[in-house]
Amino acid sequence: MKKCQQWELYDAERDVPHGKWFTSTDEAEAWISEIRETLWFRDNFPTVQRFELHPRSVNDGSVGTFIPLDGVVLAEMASEHLNNLIICHEVSHGLAAARYQSRSHDPWFARIYLELVWHMLGTETYEALRASFDQHGIDHDPGPESTHAVRKAIIL
Repeated sequence: MKKCQQWELYDAERDVPHGKWFTSTDEAEAWISEIRETLWFRDNFPTVQRFELHPRSVNDGSVGTFIPLDGVVLAEMASEHLNNLIICHEVSHGLAAARYQSRSHDPWFARIYLELVWHMLGTETYEALRASFDQHGIDHDPGPESTHAVRKAIIL
């Protein structure tokens, strides 16, 4: 299992349609917040209360995280990244942190990213991203033993 596959994952994203481009973080936040109404979200992310997307300097790229005390998935987005796919990428960092305590582009992150893309962008984009992950060697299946170990560590 790969612990960090950041550069390979960035390469894999280049081969996938990025979807709609947004003109503001407010518009993008309204779009991504729709996921909160799904059963998948409610079952898997009970600690996440809301999403916040904020502008970030292009020179700093984009980042996503989870703030447990506030129940917030926070994504700071460079304007050049305000598209469906990269928003899903950054939000997946926060969701993976909330559910698995993921801190990098690890298999837990990749799994959540694929699931979020399926829910938000549909089967076609999901299949394109998964095929690109497979082509670039992205591990997106941490396996039941790894998942159990992470859940056990969270409970303890």
